[in-house]
This record gives sequence, structure tokens and C-alpha cells, in this order.
Amino acid sequence: MRKRLRFLIPAILLLLWLWQGSTMLKILDPARSANRDLEEAETELRKLNPEADAFLATVQDARDRTALGASLRAAEREYGKDSALRSYAEGFDREGGPAYFRLLRLAADVGMAPSETDREAILYAHGTTLQHLMLEESGRSADDYLTQLEVAAGDPALWSIVRDDPVALLLWPSLKDDEALWQFYRDEREWLGEVLAAAAPAPASGEVEVKPGVFFAELVGTAQRFHPMVKQAVVEDGFGMVALPLFDAYGEVLRETSRLGVPVSEALEIVFANQDQFATVDTRTAAAMADRLVHLKKNKPFVWEAARHEPLVLRLDAAVPNLSEKLLKKFAGNDVAGFLFTSYEDAIAPAATALDRFGDLGFYILNRYQDDPRAHALLLDPEIGARAVPFLARFQDEGFEKLDDSKKWLDRYFDAEGKAKDQGWIEAVPIAGAPVNVIGHWLKGEPVSWGELGWAAVDVADGVLLVASFGASAPVTAAKQTAKTGGRALVKATVREGARGAATKSMAKAATRAVARDSMLKAFVRRGGLWAVELAGGAKAMLKVGRVTVGKVGATVRDAARRLGSTWASTPARFRKWAYRGMLGVGLYVTLKERTIPGLPAAAEAMGAFAGQFARSAAEAAGAFLASALREMLGISSSPMARAVYLGTSVVLALLAAWMFFFYKPARLKRIA
Repeated sequence: MRKRLRFLIPAILLLLWLWQGSTMLKILDPARSANRDLEEAETELRKLNPEADAFLATVQDARDRTALGASLRAAEREYGKDSALRSYAEGFDREGGPAYFRLLRLAADVGMAPSETDREAILYAHGTTLQHLMLEESGRSADDYLTQLEVAAGDPALWSIVRDDPVALLLWPSLKDDEALWQFYRDEREWLGEVLAAAAPAPASGEVEVKPGVFFAELVGTAQRFHPMVKQAVVEDGFGMVALPLFDAYGEVLRETSRLGVPVSEALEIVFANQDQFATVDTRTAAAMADRLVHLKKNKPFVWEAARHEPLVLRLDAAVPNLSEKLLKKFAGNDVAGFLFTSYEDAIAPAATALDRFGDLGFYILNRYQDDPRAHALLLDPEIGARAVPFLARFQDEGFEKLDDSKKWLDRYFDAEGKAKDQGWIEAVPIAGAPVNVIGHWLKGEPVSWGELGWAAVDVADGVLLVASFGASAPVTAAKQTAKTGGRALVKATVREGARGAATKSMAKAATRAVARDSMLKAFVRRGGLWAVELAGGAKAMLKVGRVTVGKVGATVRDAARRLGSTWASTPARFRKWAYRGMLGVGLYVTLKERTIPGLPAAAEAMGAFAGQFARSAAEAAGAFLASALREMLGISSSPMARAVYLGTSVVLALLAAWMFFFYKPARLKRIA
């Protein structure tokens, strides 16, 4: 029995080795295993999509085989093992073939990415942009982007910059003809890239449309021309992307005021809240505008302070220069300019005089009758003017009938300055609808919150919209209904509705405190989503600063990108930086290409939605699974020793089995037994 076992054991071992030895070889030689898996995947891809055959025929050299294997592994991580090949096969129907393969081919090239850090930079930065662009179903966006990247890879100097910077890649075609401009962007891209990524051109009606590439080149030129003031405003003062459009439109004024000793930050705040007063700026007018600002800072401190926090203050000062300082001192924080220009634009001087003479009571009457054309007519009548206010306070609606009958009624009760001839009338005739304490406070000369009287400080978005409506160009860019439904009248209705709503909700004091704490510009930057405004009646508009608005996708993706610092807290900082740049590239790409790639605008909303999901979890990042897959493929190497061990073991077991067979062949075993 023991002799039989001596024969059977080597024979069994040989059979087991022949059956499972290849598995051992895979363990000892992973390159052989990976190549066999890749061949099996290629066979399956050809079955799933006939278009795969022509593409796979070109994938021959080691770099391309590595990229193919890595892209298939990445697809398995992204779509799951069961769906990976089917999803990958669909990529052959898109222009340019599987997008991730093309990106991985660049990253797998030692010349393009000599180190693992270089490979990670390419895959996290451009993989992030690509992951969003692939939501455009035709594949044109991804193909166009990768074509630009592949062209850049052929220029070593350019590649050293764009390798980890999608924004630089996209700006290069617009900046390449000006070496100084390109060099400036290279030097300042850490802050300038973010500013540009969310911007979009907003040409006013009637202007020649500027191509997006030219638009961005001009913005970089603005940043260069007014450097380092722009950088200081963006980075140190915290004005973000709003600062560059302000310099683009009013840079000469800002430079001149700075030369005259006015802090750039304050000048920016003034200009932002009063853009209507700086509609046309050139080197000739800039000096005069700067002189005006310097004069206001030195001589009208209440106008200066209000102009930083409230809209249309400089317009009010231009309209009633003798009253502006007094009104803004008396009604600080109540947005008196906004009220007058939304309610009495046609009668600013008499309405302002009424506020000056009659204070809060004057406001109450003006506010009560702002929509009544009879009140406007009385204010504009040179024989009545501001005296209409105390007369309407005394007789209310009946006052219109009396004055329509004869203006002598006015002289009977009030003198030429509007002072009552009968000093006791106000105590005997309460104003219908007015809060009880209004009269008492007015008689004592005590201030009354305008919020109690139906007007709160204008919201910052409404303020920007209001200022723009008084400028030389249209205030909005994304609402064609605006011009059709009343232009400035619609804007004023929107502002009044917002102010009244805030007052109704008892928010007036809170709004006033907010205005006092933040300038209008700081509030706008702090509440970064205020570029989009809903007008009265449901029309929607995109605000603009100068000729710049914010792209919808650019703003959405940028805001999501800013959350990476907290949501990706456990991810290394370099990965966060590269992914951040990749997300900025998404918004810039959409702005540059949305008019030339038909499917891009429709896909933009999906990109914005995905950006939020992407920012919430690092696990969603293409860069992570692409880098991991490529690292695995590059770590696989063939092992000659493994093959030698496999062959040697096979030969030894075969010889041993043969020797046992011939020495202990069955017939002999039987005789021995």
C-alpha cells in the first residue's frame, strides 16, 4: 500500500499543478494576469460595440495598453463591475472615443508626467473638469477639451503650466499672442483664475457682441493694467470677483482717487453702489469724477458714508446738493435716496424739500401717496410744491379735492414755507392709518423708524438692480421681459415691493443694522448668490457690474468648489487644490463654448447639480479612481523568476511522476505485492 502511495502522490500533485499552476503563476506574475484580463475585456467590448474594433486596433504600445487597462479599472470603480464594460463600450459612440483613456494616456507618458505627483495633478485637475463635461451626451465637449489638452502636451513650456490648471488651458488660446499678458496670468493665476472662472460677458442691447475669448483676454488686461490695486481689492479687501469688473469699467477713476489719497476699498464701495454716476469714463472725465469723490470725502461726510452703504446717494447729491448732507444725516440708514428715486423720480427736488422740512411726517405722507399721480402733480406745481405734504396730512384724501377746487385753501392754512397758521391743528386731526406714536414723535422732534411707516432699507440685490436701471445701459441681461413690461418702472416696482415686504415683516431695524455694518459692496460679496434677481411679476434677471455678469454654471460650480476645504477635509491639500482648479474650469468652459457646442447649454444645469454632489464627497472624484487605477497598472511588472519557478516546478513534478510510473508500474507493483 505504501508503494502505491509513492506512485499516486506525485501523479496527483502533477495533476493539481497542471490544473491550478496557472493561478499560482498569476499571483507570482501579475503582468501576465493583467494582460490576459485585458484581452478578455477587449473581446467582450468588441461584442458589445462593433465600433470598438477600429479603436482597439490602435492600442498597441505599452503606454496605451497601460492607459486602456487603467481606464477599464476606473470604469469598474465608477459604474460597478457588472455595468463597467457596457458603460465603457458606449464611449466608442462618442467623438474621440473613451475620454478617460485619452487622459490616462497623457498621464501614463513618462515625458508628460515623470513622477507620481505629476500624474495625480493631471488626473485630479483635468479629470474633475472632464467628469463634468462628460455629462454633455454627444461627447463634443469632452472631445474638444481633450483635444486642447493633447495639443498643449506637445509644447513643453505650455504643458508645464496647464498640466494641473484647466483654467490656464482654456485661457491660453486667448492670451497666447501677448507674451506679457500670458506671463502676468501665469504669475497671478492663484487669485486671478477664480475671478475669471465665474465671469461671463453681459453686453447691453445695441452693443457689438464681444467673443468670450476676447472678453477674457481684456479682463486679464484690466487686471494687469491696474495691478496691484486689483489684487489688493480681490484678495486683501475680500471683494472677490466683483472687484475686477469694477476696475474694468471704472479703473481710471479708481486709480486717480487712489493717487489723491482716497483708500481704494472705500472708492470701490462708492463706485459699486453708485455706478449710474460713472456711466462714461475716460481719461478726461476720470479726473473730474475723482475730484468729486475727494470733495465729498472732505466736505460731506454723511453723503460719503451713505454712498458706501446705499444706492443712488450720489445721484441724490447731484439733484439736490444743498439738501443731500442734511437728509442723509437726518435719515441715516433709512435709504432716503432709494425711496425718493423709486417713488418720486419725477419730483425729486420738492419731495426732498418736503422730507427736509417735515421729517418723518413728510415721509409718511409721501410714502402713503407715492402711487397717486395727484400727489406728484401737487409737488410739481410751483405754487404748491412741498407744502402739499402738511396740507394732505391735515385733510388727507379730501385735500386733493380742496386744492383742485382752489389753491387758496393752501394759503389759508399754511404759509409759504409750509408752516401751519393754526398751530393746534395737528393735535386735533389725527392722520388716518398712521401709527399713533408718529404724531407724538413728530411734535417732539423725535425720530421714527421708517420701518414702522412701511419702508425698510433696500436689499442689496435690489439696490444694485436699482442703480443699474439709472445707468446708461440696461440693468439686466437674462430677462427679455424686462423691456417689454416697463423697464425702470418694473425695477422700481420690484424695489418698492421688497422694501415694503421687509417693513411688513418688521425687518427694518435689522436691515438698517446690516447696512451700517456692511457696505453695499461687502454685503453683495458676502451674499454671493445675489447675481440672480426675481423681478416683480415673476420675470428673472441676472445683475451685472460694468459689462460683466456671472455665468449661472460658473457661479454654481465655483460656490460648490469653495466647499471642498471643509467637505474634503481628510483629503490631502494638493488633491483639493487640483480638484478646485478642475471645478473652476467647468464654469469657464461653459462660458467659452456654450454658443458653439449645441448640447452644452442643455447639459449645463446637470453639471451645476453634479458639482454640488461632487463637492460633498471626495469619493465622487474621477481623479481619485483614475489615479488609483493608473497606480495599480504601473505597479504591475512581469516576473521572469515567477515563470522560471512555474516551469521548473512543472518539469520536476513531471519527471518525478514519470520515474514513479516506470519504477513502480502497476504490473511490477502487483508482483512485489
